[in-house]
Amino acid sequence: MPTDFGRITQVLSGGGVEFVLVGGLALTALGSPRSTEDYDVCYGRRRENLERLAAALGPFHPTLRGAPPELPFHLDVPTLRFGLNFTLNTDLGQMELAKSAAGRLKDLGDLEIIRALKKRSP
Repeated sequence: MPTDFGRITQVLSGGGVEFVLVGGLALTALGSPRSTEDYDVCYGRRRENLERLAAALGPFHPTLRGAPPELPFHLDVPTLRFGLNFTLNTDLGQMELAKSAAGRLKDLGDLEIIRALKKRSP
């Protein structure tokens, strides 16, 4: 299923979630030709925001991408508080939460490109 980038933005924004779009979609929005299949965000770590994030995504049945289907997973405040990087499948498509916390070279490179593109923007 293709990721519904617009709908995910509506869900997070409409739920009052504090987040910053990063990764390939952020690069594309800033003029990069890079494509992506998932929606990558860094989210605020305050308890209130974790509550909003869990409430916003809960109705879309988030599961851990690549995990066995029988593995129990519940996206809630304790899960978000104790984890830093989640790759998810949802009814709206693929998402990745807390990209900068992962420290992967690819992701850190994307963040540097985003910073450079933003500096060039008027």
